[in-house]
Amino acid sequence: MGTTLTGTTPQDTYDSLIKVTDNGPISGTLKALSDGLGNDSTLSLSTTAASIAGTLAVAGAATFDTTTLVVDAANNRVGINKATPTSDLDVSGTFAASSSVTAASLLIGNTDGLCGNINSSSANGGYFTWQTSNTTIADIGTAQQIFGSGGNDTFGINARAARSLVFGSNNAERVRITSAGNVGIGLDAPANRLVVKAAGYGAIASFLDTADNGFVFKADAFNGFNAIDQTQQLIMNFGGAEKYRFNTDGVLAVGSGIQFPATQVASANVNTLDDYEEGTWTPTVLSAGYTLATSEGTYTKIGRQFTLRAQINFSAVNALSSSSVQLTGLPFIAATTFAGAMRDDTTSGAVYTLTALSTSIFAGSYSSVITGSARPFAINENYVLTVTCFV
Repeated sequence: MGTTLTGTTPQDTYDSLIKVTDNGPISGTLKALSDGLGNDSTLSLSTTAASIAGTLAVAGAATFDTTTLVVDAANNRVGINKATPTSDLDVSGTFAASSSVTAASLLIGNTDGLCGNINSSSANGGYFTWQTSNTTIADIGTAQQIFGSGGNDTFGINARAARSLVFGSNNAERVRITSAGNVGIGLDAPANRLVVKAAGYGAIASFLDTADNGFVFKADAFNGFNAIDQTQQLIMNFGGAEKYRFNTDGVLAVGSGIQFPATQVASANVNTLDDYEEGTWTPTVLSAGYTLATSEGTYTKIGRQFTLRAQINFSAVNALSSSSVQLTGLPFIAATTFAGAMRDDTTSGAVYTLTALSTSIFAGSYSSVITGSARPFAINENYVLTVTCFV
């Protein structure tokens, strides 16, 4: 059993001092124990009741509970659950940082300034910011935090100010969203809302269903747009209805017609159809003594060629004149070269010769008679006119 040293000055021949009178803490000023030769002895507190009130200063390495907290004085490192820390703060296990403030944050940086910031808010969620010399350049996290119009339950990625957002793989850039909102795949400066660029020929985009039916866009001068549905046809629908179809033979089927400009835009290519028009026209008579009871006509113009069709019926004719009558109202100015005839459709008799001026047609005397006798124009007879001209 040890010796009670109350009120006794310790001598330099004691190996250690043990307090045995009670279970209270060792208090007062802690002094180093020396063996009298200048060698400090180790102070070891092993009882669970031991405590130190005030400041504890440790010069040199320190170990608390084996590896719970290790101070490597030689390398100025601290380890938590690490016997040999390899960085300034080396933590093995779960790490938690919290704060009593509403928007807590963990700042990461060096002597040049902040390079990262982890923020949190119980109301709006958390987010990370990336910084360069204290300037925030990007965010990732809750959209409510990083976008003014974002939601609490929306995840967002944001490049601050006039910066691009880039996605890559295998150490190479693959997709870029510019600060203007343009998206580029395969290039870093897209000029339009979406630009896809492939290296060389090959498929660059596919739109397929679960059965791999759909369309493939190809960067190929010979196969620019491929349809790979079950029928191998390219079909374009608008408003839920089919409007255009390219079949396997390359034939274009148009549901409601091809529209050409109202005013022809002539092409220098002789194999290009640059004008098409169809409509109605109303023949009128210029010859004295003739009156039309009915008059109606249609026309079709393809390129420079147009074809006129008309049906007229006279309510009055000039019996004293020859059988020549002048009709006008042509929808186009005609060249003198043309082909056509007008016949009496009621009796299937006379077929009348035609002479064309630029804006009118002369129907001359009959050239042949199928039935009946030769005669000039008459009332209440249907005359059918067919003419092909060039403008």
